[in-house]
Amino acid sequence: MNLNPHAIIEISHLRSDPDGNPARDKSGKEIVERTEKFDSWKHKGLFKSVEVELTTDQASQMVWKVADSQFQLIDAWTKDDGIELLAMRVWLGFGDDLGEPVFKGLLASAECERFETTFKFYDRGFLMRRVQRTEYHMGLDDLQIIKKLAERNGLNFEGPKPEISLDKHKSVIQDGQTDWDHAQERAHDIGVVLYVRGDTLFAKEAAKTGVPVLTVINESADSSPRQLADWSLYVKLPENHRHGRPGHVKVRARGRGGRSLHGHSNRTARGAHLIEVRRDLPIKSQRHADRRAQAKKDLQREHAFTGTIHLLSDFEGKRPDVRDTIRLMDFGKLFSREWLCDKVQHSFGPGQFHTEIEVYKDIKVPEEIKAKGVKAK
Repeated sequence: MNLNPHAIIEISHLRSDPDGNPARDKSGKEIVERTEKFDSWKHKGLFKSVEVELTTDQASQMVWKVADSQFQLIDAWTKDDGIELLAMRVWLGFGDDLGEPVFKGLLASAECERFETTFKFYDRGFLMRRVQRTEYHMGLDDLQIIKKLAERNGLNFEGPKPEISLDKHKSVIQDGQTDWDHAQERAHDIGVVLYVRGDTLFAKEAAKTGVPVLTVINESADSSPRQLADWSLYVKLPENHRHGRPGHVKVRARGRGGRSLHGHSNRTARGAHLIEVRRDLPIKSQRHADRRAQAKKDLQREHAFTGTIHLLSDFEGKRPDVRDTIRLMDFGKLFSREWLCDKVQHSFGPGQFHTEIEVYKDIKVPEEIKAKGVKAK
């Protein structure tokens, strides 16, 4: 295996419409004026660093620092009313076979200093963050609203699998919000997280451990080259304070006609009992109330196990992304287990490439018991 770090960045110059968004042809494809590729092996004096940060519920991003003291690069991208609308794809790895791009996004900002220029690209959910709107969404459930917002910004949409059943709203107002902010509001209400990869907006329920995409072995005595550069793992028992994992969540709100309605999450043996009173938010049905309670339990809490894994990145196979499962071995009984990736950062520089993964894991609890719902009064 060629162990020389390698980065390729492809910049596509997009034609923009009067609103500054990507112009599209009759088939709906973005109109590309021209494309450039920058190769760290061929343009050795240009690349200073590349950092890709993958996360959920906020913008993933790529920061590219280049040596451009004569403004040649940024001048080539400048037009009369500012910088061009630029789309980007980046490949990172070793040798010539770099596989699929690790990130795809749009230029968000450029900063010029004496010895370097910094370009920051956000994922393509950036298109949903550009304009504040006020409008009503009629006859749609929350996932259908999120899908509508994604598709009108040129994104594909993928919801939870298996599908979840939701109540449709008679009308919901998007009041002076960007499409992203309103989508986040709807997502938090039903207990899903949003993130963009490539051209797709994903709305997924809380991640659960699955088949590991990577196994990391703590081989400190091994003299051969190691994947593991450094690590830090931490455990605490947060269930019995207000920021920890609740064992049960109960939501009190008003149902149709102002009737009192109680929603319940499922119940675990550990953790405190939490009651959330939201009389300002109407609840459509018992199913809606239960869904809100479960969302509060699953998404708005701390995790018992957290950690950071630093890898040298010279591993084969799929590079981890958020929500992927990785397995740690030979880290003692407490930490040798499957973990979920919370944030992934790839860092490239001349002669070096490493990956930092923030991971988490919850305390294993007995089988969760579905709490009995309380009927509307």
